[in-house]
Amino acid sequence: MLTSFSAERNIFETTLETQRSEAAEQVRSLQLESDELNQNIENLQTQQKRLSKAHQLLNLQHQNLSADLALILNSFSWRITKPYRYVSNRVKRLFSRPAALSTSKVTAEQPVQPSSTEAKARASRSKIRCSIDVPGRNIHLVDDDLVLAGWAFSAGNRTTISVSIGEKLYRTFEPTLPRDDVAASFRATIEARRSGFLETIEKRFLPQGRFTVVVMFDNGFEQVTLEREVVNLERIDIYRLWLSERAAQTLPSPDQLLCKVA
Repeated sequence: MLTSFSAERNIFETTLETQRSEAAEQVRSLQLESDELNQNIENLQTQQKRLSKAHQLLNLQHQNLSADLALILNSFSWRITKPYRYVSNRVKRLFSRPAALSTSKVTAEQPVQPSSTEAKARASRSKIRCSIDVPGRNIHLVDDDLVLAGWAFSAGNRTTISVSIGEKLYRTFEPTLPRDDVAASFRATIEARRSGFLETIEKRFLPQGRFTVVVMFDNGFEQVTLEREVVNLERIDIYRLWLSERAAQTLPSPDQLLCKVA
């Protein structure tokens, strides 16, 4: 009987020790989880403090920018140029043409298509690549000198550029300025490296109102023609146009506005 009691006691003590070991292991596991949660909480608190500081800095920058913007909008120069900005946007919106989609790669513009079959055949063999960056394809409003900028080249040939206003030839020149963007898009053509041009047409040579600038590119074998629409107004005319529209409180039709600027 004593032996039986001792055996049961040993079994009980073994079971109890096993349970104690399992409980201790669970405690250690819970402690590890608790430490990990505490670490996560500390990390989140640190991140929250950093984001809070960044938010405060952005708010401060926003306030500074708002103050600067208010200073600009309330400045004399901004108010005095309001008529020019208004009329410029109005003219571009009423007479704009669809602009080309912007791409990361430089592409040549499509020239004015010739009418005859023979001319079309020659144009299809043309090696002239060209584009006008300024003025853009939308109608361009100027109250000072007109800037003409772009690029043109012909593989193995010299390219001359002729600028005409109406029926009058204004200037003939060659592209000589470096254009790294054009060279990157036409790596196989050495002429693309110095294909840029930048010319200024003095205001005294510009007709008043709306006119067309015709730019002809010639490589000795083929010719490519591109056109740009320009409206030339005196600043006092821009101001008067703005005053008349403001007084009328009506939006003129394209024909009405064209009569005013033509």
